[in-house]
Amino acid sequence: KCISSGPILFYLNGLKEGHGKGRTRLIGPEEMHLSITDRSMTLLVDIESKSLVPHFAEIDYLDETKPLVIIQPSKVLVHNRHYAVAVIDATDYVGKKLPVSNYLESLLRMDDNLPAGERKRGELYSTKVLPVLNEAAPFLQNDQRIQLLFDFSTMSAECQLGNTKGIIQATLNQFEGKEWGGWNESNVRSIKVIDNDCSNREEYTGRIIHGSIDLPHFLQDTNTR
Repeated sequence: KCISSGPILFYLNGLKEGHGKGRTRLIGPEEMHLSITDRSMTLLVDIESKSLVPHFAEIDYLDETKPLVIIQPSKVLVHNRHYAVAVIDATDYVGKKLPVSNYLESLLRMDDNLPAGERKRGELYSTKVLPVLNEAAPFLQNDQRIQLLFDFSTMSAECQLGNTKGIIQATLNQFEGKEWGGWNESNVRSIKVIDNDCSNREEYTGRIIHGSIDLPHFLQDTNTR
């Protein structure tokens, strides 16, 4: 499962040397409108809506031996949604097209030595992912241009945001509870107040208040979050 707002990462051997030398290229943030055309080396498809998602892609050279490709969608992906990424027409440093992933070939051939779970994924790719990809990107014309293909599902809103929302609500409940006693001097204290000269037109801060506040913790056994 992937979070809906994070980048998508992958590695393809030989891609760093051939960046931009072939028929397609990694599309930068200034040209995201090209990421849904046949100019883009990466295609991000929403399987459920059967549409391409604008994005930008770049190489992260933090690991220079095996640099990752980073895909960042133009907007937050939909929660609990099925997506796929395809790499098309990538080339090496002399402009020769990179080979298709061995794993992808094995999946699509439905090799007998594939585990049951992988055979199921191969069926999914053949019967759903690839047909949707070709429908969303009719310029592909056939699957021979695809060198790498993988799919993923985004987390549900509850899974991704549930803990954060739970902490916020628990905090509010604590503040509003009888044991806390509301906002008063026992848990909110003013330490020092500095009044500035408001007649000074060059001074934009009227008052500075230094204070302290007690906050509830979340280490109790009864806390489910």
